[in-house]
Amino acid sequence: MLVCALPKVALLPIGGVVVDRLRPRRVAMTAAVVSGFAQLSIGLLLLAAPAWAVVVAYGLAMACLGFLNPVWETAVQQEVPAEALARVSAYDWLVSLGAMPLGYALGPILSREFGYTWPPAGAAVLVLITLSIPVSLPDVRNFRLRHAATDGRRVDVPA
Repeated sequence: MLVCALPKVALLPIGGVVVDRLRPRRVAMTAAVVSGFAQLSIGLLLLAAPAWAVVVAYGLAMACLGFLNPVWETAVQQEVPAEALARVSAYDWLVSLGAMPLGYALGPILSREFGYTWPPAGAAVLVLITLSIPVSLPDVRNFRLRHAATDGRRVDVPA
C-alpha cells in the first residue's frame, strides 16, 4: 500500500509547482496531453512490466494530475459566472466521481467474462477518446487562462 501511495504523495505537489512556474499558453491542450500520460501505468500493467516501472509510471501520472488540477480549477473559476460556480463545481465532481462505483461494479464482471486484460485496455482507450474529443474543438485548443499583471489587473496570456 505504501508503494502505491508514495508516488502520489511525493509527486502530486511537484505537478502543481510545475504548472505554477510554466504557465502554459494553451492550457486545455497541455492538460489533455499531460493527462494522456496517466495511461502509461495502465499500459505497463497490461504488458506485465516490472513493478518498479509501474510505480514510476504511476508517479508520473500523479505529477501530471498535479499539473491538471490547478489548471482546471483556475479555468472553471475564470470562465463560469460566480452565481453558477457552485452548481458547475458540484456537477463536475458528480461526473468525475460518479462513474467510479460503476467501474468497481462492472470491472470484476467484465474481467470474468472477457479476461483480465480487456477492462483496463478498454478504460485506457475510453480515456484517450474522451481526451481527444475536446482537443479537436478549436475553442478548447485555443483557450487561454488570464494571469494577474504586476499592477494587479488581469491580462490574457499571449499566443
